[in-house]
Amino acid sequence: MMKFKVTLAALLATTLSAGMASAAVDTYDYTDAAALVDFGGSSSNSNYFIPPGNSPTDSPYYRGSGEDWGWMHDAIPGASSSSEIKLNVSNYDVDDACGSGPCEVDNIFGYDAAGNGGAGEWLLIGALTGQDNAYSFTEFTLDTALYDDVETGLKLWMDIDVLTAGWIVTLAKSVITTAGESPGNPNPGAQVPLPAAGWLMLAGFGGLAAMRRRKSKS
Repeated sequence: MMKFKVTLAALLATTLSAGMASAAVDTYDYTDAAALVDFGGSSSNSNYFIPPGNSPTDSPYYRGSGEDWGWMHDAIPGASSSSEIKLNVSNYDVDDACGSGPCEVDNIFGYDAAGNGGAGEWLLIGALTGQDNAYSFTEFTLDTALYDDVETGLKLWMDIDVLTAGWIVTLAKSVITTAGESPGNPNPGAQVPLPAAGWLMLAGFGGLAAMRRRKSKS
């Protein structure tokens, strides 16, 4: 029995060190509690990510200029040592290909608590892109200045319709990934993918079950 216990501990330790510390997926969507976020004198304490079953043009999710808002991700332990961190924001029908009229520009900002000499500052991450009448992810590679903030819980803010051209946008979810993990399906309420480390752990438990069966047969 002692030999089996040692094998169990070794297998779990190997599984955890192989991926759990480096691979993570954190999704913020309609199921999360609203977080107070302040941006340049404006503040938001509401969650406007659209739940499944609602029209993407429903209020209060379909928002325009002057209806900016923010959210805060959960902390991701060890994120500051990641080689790359990505933010994927799922939006509905962002018209970034503007033709003859003013483009739709919806900017996403991240809060760098150590920036501006420790006073904190908002960094522009980039503008949303989209597909016609469909949910799709805009993928951003985060600046390394935000890695410490991802580790403690990254605050984000969306400045909607920067050019005040009458554009409106709906968000479905915000997903932070490390180590090349997939953000999953952009549609509201779609299942969140299990990080690779989770599959490694399941495989580890499967191996333990097989070992236990072989031991009982012998």
